Amino acid sequence: MLVKNSEAELQPKDSHQLTVMKAGRFKLRSRRFVDALCVAFVSVLWPCDTAWSQQGSFYDAVDPFIGTSGGGLTSPAASLPFGMIQWGPSTNKSDYYFRNDRTTYGFSLTHLNGVGCPVGADVPILPWSDEPRRSPGVENNTYEEFIQTLEHATEEAHPGYYAITLGNGVKVELTVNERAGMARFSFPPGINAAVLVKTGESADTDVHMAGLPSFGRENNKSLVEVLDDNALTGWATSWGFCVSPAHYSLHIAAKFDVPYRRFDTWHDNQMQRNQRLADGKQTGAWLDFGDRHEVLMKIGLSYISEAGALANLNTELPEWNFDAIRARGRESWTRALNHISVEGGSADQYKIFATAVYHILLTPTLFNDDDGNYLGFDQKVHSLTGSKQAEQYANFSDWDTYRNTLQLQALLVPKVASDMMQSLVNDAVQGGWIPRWPLANQSTYEMGVGGEIRLTFCWHQDMPSALATLILRLHCAT
Repeated sequence: MLVKNSEAELQPKDSHQLTVMKAGRFKLRSRRFVDALCVAFVSVLWPCDTAWSQQGSFYDAVDPFIGTSGGGLTSPAASLPFGMIQWGPSTNKSDYYFRNDRTTYGFSLTHLNGVGCPVGADVPILPWSDEPRRSPGVENNTYEEFIQTLEHATEEAHPGYYAITLGNGVKVELTVNERAGMARFSFPPGINAAVLVKTGESADTDVHMAGLPSFGRENNKSLVEVLDDNALTGWATSWGFCVSPAHYSLHIAAKFDVPYRRFDTWHDNQMQRNQRLADGKQTGAWLDFGDRHEVLMKIGLSYISEAGALANLNTELPEWNFDAIRARGRESWTRALNHISVEGGSADQYKIFATAVYHILLTPTLFNDDDGNYLGFDQKVHSLTGSKQAEQYANFSDWDTYRNTLQLQALLVPKVASDMMQSLVNDAVQGGWIPRWPLANQSTYEMGVGGEIRLTFCWHQDMPSALATLILRLHCAT
């Protein structure tokens, strides 16, 4: 088999092994290391009797449903490479999407692929035609009431795009930019056009262990405010990842292409008819657009403020052209996936390989706003303006990703990998030490290894500047 990198010459050693001669800015000094990396990633021995080039593009080969059953804990959510927004269905209170589940409680804005503890699934949005008679807040034990049936036969997912028709006939389509996304809701005749925005319903983190402080959902808070006749803002604070004290706040700003004719909000167990503001643990809004066949919704995210979310939305999605946004997402993914070209193997192996590369390019995720501002580990706003770093990244899984994921990312997207390492340096300088399994801008201490392994790899691959900066700054701080 032959695998080629767009920035490197890759030559076959034999039919079952690969040797990388050069990739990007890294001089790979150890052939044994490179062979181990490639064999670890390409874990199946592929025959060379069929050219993969005959199987079509890498983009078309990706199957986002791979890993959504059998314990893979992946998501078919619409996302760009390392995108802040990963918008897709959640089929249970633990955030996860399981292909065999028949219902969804909403299409939530954040997902992390392959993570073993519930996390993310922030602000699920669900078409809901009837005015709620009681609060959809989880504390009201109405979780099983405010759900919709999934018609999996209609389900479609590609990098940057997700679509499904619900049991009530409403078609949901999602596409995204890096920090903002757009939904297209198509309502059949006779179905009132309305949606629930469940601001306070993040992933179920209500896990407690004897002898440890309570870090579960009882600490969650949220807010939603309905603005004008076609917009809303809000935020949600979620606690308790893997029974840790780590928590984060996600801010949103949303717009609709048509005005709503009426609205309600709720906080905890209380419905608020025609009230614009709701503040509590579990909050949300029901927005009624009347007799509309199609409603477009676009939403921006920020980990700093609602103003930041609105700025991200206006910068990234100034228009209302859903298909154009989807097309740009396809172009972004095609460029990212085309860093690798392959030959040999069957159609199924081509799909598996392409999807594995796709999953490699989903996390860590962007953490700064479009203007370069981000919330640091010292809980202060910092700016990337004037630095060599293009983006700040967060959500570094330390469960074995240091063994091969980082290395492959460094080969495929070296500038992005460099920014990721600088992000860890920034976290360490602001927080006092190198974080372990950092979630947003806090350490979770999940797993016994941390970013020092990642930084050590970069040191050995001729990227010593980030680690040297860290050593200097920590030394000066002490």
